[in-house]
Amino acid sequence: MLFPRLLCLDNNTNPRLKFYMPFDPDRKEYLTSDEDRLKDILEQSLEKDFILKREKVGYHLLEQRKVRIDFLLYPKQHLIENGFEPIWFGCEVKSPAVKKEPQKNVMDLAKQCIDYTESKIDGIIPSFALMFPSMYHFFHAKNLLTQEYQSFLYYFRSFIQRLKVGTLHIFSPGDWAIRFGSQYYYTTKKGKGRVKNLGTKRHIGSV
Repeated sequence: MLFPRLLCLDNNTNPRLKFYMPFDPDRKEYLTSDEDRLKDILEQSLEKDFILKREKVGYHLLEQRKVRIDFLLYPKQHLIENGFEPIWFGCEVKSPAVKKEPQKNVMDLAKQCIDYTESKIDGIIPSFALMFPSMYHFFHAKNLLTQEYQSFLYYFRSFIQRLKVGTLHIFSPGDWAIRFGSQYYYTTKKGKGRVKNLGTKRHIGSV
């Protein structure tokens, strides 16, 4: 069974909060507390499209503190020819099935990803960083995907987009998407999105 790709809020909701909410397949693997299993799912799903470096160590450029990222990824030639930029980026994996409150778990994961975009890891400064699985799973795992939390996610994902943090969605092996805020950077079905500098440019100062 798949989650619905489109979820509209009720009639009393601010129309601005009606937004496209993609979910990855409703697979029990995504609700596991075994993060190594989630990493295996990611690796097996993306290995045909990306060069992957798993569990690499580096340091934060400002704080000079050690960091460890779950994945560094680089697109293979067929993706580059289809518009994916020839850049390294990062991805951090966290289990939704933990005791933390989902909003805290999501914010902690986002903070890690922000740190990685300001770090040099295995000689690479990631152009952006992705969260996996998508944020909605953290709330769904605890049956908390209410209107209140939908609103939180709507604004939060727009905020982290400005800091070069997005989400990775794996619908099935070979069918995936990268998203920043409400826009897609790349999908296997439609290719590169149209928004210039999406996810690769940090917003500094007034916006």
